[in-house]
Amino acid sequence: MNLNALQIPKQEGQIVAFEVAWSEDVKSTLCAFLNTQGGRIYFGVREDGFVVGVDDAKAFQDAILSVLEDVISPDASQYCKTYTETVDTKTIVVAEVLATAKLPFYVVNDKEPQQSVCYIRRGIKNAVATEEECLALHQKAVYVPYEGHTAAMQTLTFNTLTTYFQKAKVDLKPEQFYAMGLTTRAGFYTQLGYWLSDQCDIQTKVGAFAGKDKTSAFGGIRTFTGCIVEQYVQILAYLNNRFGFAQQIAAFKVGHDY
Repeated sequence: MNLNALQIPKQEGQIVAFEVAWSEDVKSTLCAFLNTQGGRIYFGVREDGFVVGVDDAKAFQDAILSVLEDVISPDASQYCKTYTETVDTKTIVVAEVLATAKLPFYVVNDKEPQQSVCYIRRGIKNAVATEEECLALHQKAVYVPYEGHTAAMQTLTFNTLTTYFQKAKVDLKPEQFYAMGLTTRAGFYTQLGYWLSDQCDIQTKVGAFAGKDKTSAFGGIRTFTGCIVEQYVQILAYLNNRFGFAQQIAAFKVGHDY
């Protein structure tokens, strides 16, 4: 990912935090982002958005991982990735926190576990969640479907999907992604977005037999990968070419029982 000064937010916000040096506030910010919408912490950037850089990027990355694994409960290391960027010859560290349905998260007090604290993000501040807000986080975790979870991979392209939309004479624009379920409200790609992306490596294997039952000679197996729309089209063509099979997936209709 190439980052330049124009792409770094100009100020802190609901999903943006700046840190010049390591501080205890980092723990609460990571926790708050996990419990709210996700977000990004830019280390080496002042509150006014001016880039000062960091001296030891690896130390920051190691410290972030340590907090995610040992200080925040449950373990949140899989929901955050860190990377370094050079801006005006200065090195900054970015911690990208993904939104997740595994809620809520707490900053643990090893000496007094009962004093563990659940933080949420309110504007540019981290706040201790009330009992009602903690309950809401539990309920939110229950009702988020898997396809709405934040994807681990966030560098995605949709060239294949765009091609199919163009064939249907429909525009596919990034501003539509949230409504389509491809991104979270905070702008992170979801599992659905990953499945529909060019980077999807989920495989579908189709086996064929020469006869009408499994005692027949095995006719081989084909593996399909990539955007799941492309997989569907390729599998349908394969079945049609081999067996004269043709099928369509009907559009979902509200009110049907499934």
